[in-house]
Amino acid sequence: MEKPIVSIAIPTYNRVNFLERLLERILSQIKDMHGEVQVCISDNCSTDNTGEIVLNFQKKYSGIIKYNKNSNNVGVDKNLIKIMEMADGEFVWLFGDDDMVVNGGVEKVISFIKKNCNKNTGLINLGQESYLIDTIFGKKFI
Repeated sequence: MEKPIVSIAIPTYNRVNFLERLLERILSQIKDMHGEVQVCISDNCSTDNTGEIVLNFQKKYSGIIKYNKNSNNVGVDKNLIKIMEMADGEFVWLFGDDDMVVNGGVEKVISFIKKNCNKNTGLINLGQESYLIDTIFGKKFI
């Protein structure tokens, strides 16, 4: 099997609701990308039902998700190192478990990499926008 273009790396700890929302968004975008993207999740010994939720996603999206659950909480730094060790892709895209990607965002990143990157590319900052949405008025604040 060829290397994925991108490994999406998600370290997590006891935030299953955020993680589930992120996985739904990412996996719906990559389900037809046939090996171009993998998702790596390193669970820092969560006590919620993170493992169960990830297992359900693994069943639904076979072969896309790599999952690790640390036997004890190793701290943020060591969990970040673990998630990087898990990644097989040419590039690693690091997400917080409470981050979100816009619809079409994964495809945009993959397309950019295919057109513009080579073995000498070390870092990509394609574009970012931080915002919150007021759920009462539906207004976006950047």
